[in-house]
Amino acid sequence: MNKKLSFSSPEPTGAIITQFLIAVQKCFEMKVDNCVYIETDGDVSIFNTSNNENNKQIEVKEYFDPLTDSHLNFWKTLNNWMNPKFNHEKYNELVILTTQEIGVKSIFNKWNDLDLDSKYAELKNIVVKSNGRFIMREKEWKNGDKKVTKPKSLKLMENILETNNEVKIKNIINKVFIIDSATKRDLLPKEIIERELKHIPENNKNQAFNSLLGFVIRKEIYNVGWEISYSDFIQECKDINQRFKEESILFPIIDSFKETNEFEIEEKKSYAFAIKIEEIKHEEEVIIEAISDYCFTIKTLMSEFNHRSSKLKSVKSYESDLLRTFKSKHRIASNNCNVNKTIRESQIFYDETISAPVQSFDIFNDTPMIYRNGVIHNLINENDNLYWKLNPKNS
Repeated sequence: MNKKLSFSSPEPTGAIITQFLIAVQKCFEMKVDNCVYIETDGDVSIFNTSNNENNKQIEVKEYFDPLTDSHLNFWKTLNNWMNPKFNHEKYNELVILTTQEIGVKSIFNKWNDLDLDSKYAELKNIVVKSNGRFIMREKEWKNGDKKVTKPKSLKLMENILETNNEVKIKNIINKVFIIDSATKRDLLPKEIIERELKHIPENNKNQAFNSLLGFVIRKEIYNVGWEISYSDFIQECKDINQRFKEESILFPIIDSFKETNEFEIEEKKSYAFAIKIEEIKHEEEVIIEAISDYCFTIKTLMSEFNHRSSKLKSVKSYESDLLRTFKSKHRIASNNCNVNKTIRESQIFYDETISAPVQSFDIFNDTPMIYRNGVIHNLINENDNLYWKLNPKNS
């Protein structure tokens, strides 16, 4: 499913996802009395509900080509802010947040540091230069008997900078701030997680973030937009913090560790734990399942726990508890075993042991059976005095 169909277009949907990710990011930046709005006046807006200080309207743009002087990204956004239905007076800052890098020769490299008159002069100059280039091309096209059409971007620039718009355009561009090279949506969650969710245990970070994203998405006022207040967001953060910090961490299952190839199976059949299952004449599939459990546990130990010193003590403690439990249950089963039914009752002991409820390991609340059973097989493999075969005490 890596090949994109010719009629498939992920960009619009991706842009919406980016918009919500930025909204989550801005929610973390809220102060008391702030609200974040989505699709109310534009992409993302930040309002102070008690006064009109530091209100921002943010247009989120995903482009992959450089932001040049005549790029439609800038001019279309400026045109939207010029729309009579948009009340720019509500905002102290109008932000273009784009994934683009600013072109090397573009005036936008110094835009945020220019004063108002300089910004206005630079925009007028862009229109003059763009019109000059068009006139030159127009002459070439006429000589070649080609139809002449003024570029859409140039028409837009000229409409925005009409003489009767001067007061309004100056009021608007005085508030315009450009943030370029913004993090793209594939890396934005990781960036937010690393900065804002440091207090959440590592294995729960993604789930905590997804919960916050879901919370923001659910805050829609139907067909009006999305509104997330400071108090609501802070309360959600507290709830998520409590849930994901106090709950046990999810066990780090790596699905590929569950896969056992033929070579591993044949090799492990000569291991002590597999031979001890053969002693009780259990089915071939039971031995293969045991090998799979054993391999999963060994790989998990090597990958996830052995390099984490804080976990080594827990691993040893878990093994010790399982060892004591196994010995105890083996003694009880042996005492109750009929010598004439040793093999059959040993098989029952095996099945009951590996299907028994799993005691949790360390802070994990979902310790998988495959890991627990693999630990038992490893203990039997390493201990010459541990067997599945029962030792009847009566005749």
